[in-house]
Amino acid sequence: MKQNKVALIAFSLGLLASCENRSDNESEKLKQVLVGYFDGVKHNDHKKMTDAITDDFLLYHEGHAWNNDSVYMNIERNSPFTVDFLFDNIRTTVDTESGHITYDEHANFVFSDTIKANLNFLGSAAFRKSKDGWKMYFMQATTKYVRKKKRP
Repeated sequence: MKQNKVALIAFSLGLLASCENRSDNESEKLKQVLVGYFDGVKHNDHKKMTDAITDDFLLYHEGHAWNNDSVYMNIERNSPFTVDFLFDNIRTTVDTESGHITYDEHANFVFSDTIKANLNFLGSAAFRKSKDGWKMYFMQATTKYVRKKKRP
């Protein structure tokens, strides 16, 4: 009887560790999709952007609703530019069919080699699993403001 309990505990711990590794692996896949989308933005690559999203993709940004085509047209309108995206404070939640990421995004733009803009956003993205793998179907971004402490 004692041997059965030990075996059951060992099996349960092994199963738990296996699920945790799978979840970490799936979280990494979500991050790759997110970064892939932003890489498409960076390189003005509509196909790369489209490969990362569902057909019904929606972006809420600063009070505006965008789809992938309107995002891409905005990129075209503002070209040429260079941009580097950095992400931190990434938190993921994932199950078998859906996932969610929250993150801080830092975007450093340079337009026409003279105009520089360093922007900070709070972001969130939602994903669903399809036959082609993970796809992003919703993204939200809003400007991150840092409050200055009042002096006593």
